[in-house]
Amino acid sequence: MENSLFNIEKKIRQCRYFSEDFKKKRVNELENNLVSIADICRTYQVSRAAIYKWVYKYSIMAKKNVKQVVEAKSDTQKILKLEEKIRELEEL
Repeated sequence: MENSLFNIEKKIRQCRYFSEDFKKKRVNELENNLVSIADICRTYQVSRAAIYKWVYKYSIMAKKNVKQVVEAKSDTQKILKLEEKIRELEEL
C-alpha cells in the first residue's frame, strides 16, 4: 500500500499583499459599522491579527489614542435582529 491513503492535500498559503488603500477602506468600513472583522476575514481570507494591525495603523480613533471596541456594535445589531426574528417566529 502506498502512502496515497496518507496523502492529504495541504492548502499552500500564498503571501499576499494588500494595498494601503485597500486596508484603509476596510478599516473605514469597520469604523462605520458596515462590516465586522469576521466578515472581512471570511471574504478576503485574512487573519484577525492582520485586520487588527490595519485598525491600529489606519484607524482615525487609534491615531487620536481613543480606545474602541471594534465589533461590539455590529454584533449587538446582529443579536437584536436575531432576537426580533425569534419573536416573530414564536408569534407564528
